[in-house]
Amino acid sequence: MYVWVNGQAVGYSQGSKTPAEFNITPFLESGPNTLSVQVYRFSDGAYLEGQDYWKISGIERDVFLMATPTVHVRDVWARAELDAEYADGLLTIEAELRSVLARPVSAYRLTAELLDGGGAPVFLTPLTTTFGLEAAGTGFVTLDGAVPAPLEWTAETPSLYTVLLTLADDDGEVLQVIPVRVGFRTVEIRDGLLQVNGVPVTLRGVNRHEHDPHTGRVMSDELMLRDIELMKRPSGLLTIRAIRGGTTTPMSTACTSWTRPTSNRTEWDTIRMSRWATIRPGRRPTWTAPSAW
Repeated sequence: MYVWVNGQAVGYSQGSKTPAEFNITPFLESGPNTLSVQVYRFSDGAYLEGQDYWKISGIERDVFLMATPTVHVRDVWARAELDAEYADGLLTIEAELRSVLARPVSAYRLTAELLDGGGAPVFLTPLTTTFGLEAAGTGFVTLDGAVPAPLEWTAETPSLYTVLLTLADDDGEVLQVIPVRVGFRTVEIRDGLLQVNGVPVTLRGVNRHEHDPHTGRVMSDELMLRDIELMKRPSGLLTIRAIRGGTTTPMSTACTSWTRPTSNRTEWDTIRMSRWATIRPGRRPTWTAPSAW
């Protein structure tokens, strides 16, 4: 897929379900702007999506325009884990920060609150750190705090908390507020068994293709929720294996809230090359680094 803004080439993306992000700020003009895309059905990467399902052309996932402050949170990863006794919790937040200013900044503040299911704060004092960035620079910060006896997330009791991340400048003006849902749990393989919070579990689930009978690979939120509702009936299906490119954010969020463990599978699949075993990427050492991380 090629992208243009106002007739100027912006970039190229390859991968039907791989997120792509383009910085279009330098190409914007005052007043109306024109966004154009050229979408190909096949490319040299099509061999990596040689999956055994219908080939349908087009953009399959959401397209949106997002504006951020000149200093902003670029990415955030919140982990809510339990200790070795599965009694108390530890919240760890890793944030990537970015500045597009032509000057350094300092004394900016990042604050994290943890709210329970009812919206009440868990920490007496929010987690806070200050940071600075070089001109047009990026940086990383980490916040962490202990949470005594949190409600555990399990498939039977999907207790969720909300991390409220707030970015403020050196004058105290709030620039961003980002909510992140988290559940305190520990998933591990111990003694040859898959365990959640120290309890062995058995997964009984289904593969799920993203496929709508009318819109093809474009799924509505309503149909995603309908899939989950069908599995909540007395079918005993507790797990979703999101194949052929993983699942979308709305689906992942719904599964977290509706007690459905989800595994995402990469969209890389060279099953159609199986007859030529010697050239399959999985059998070539040069593909190890770009394929596994």
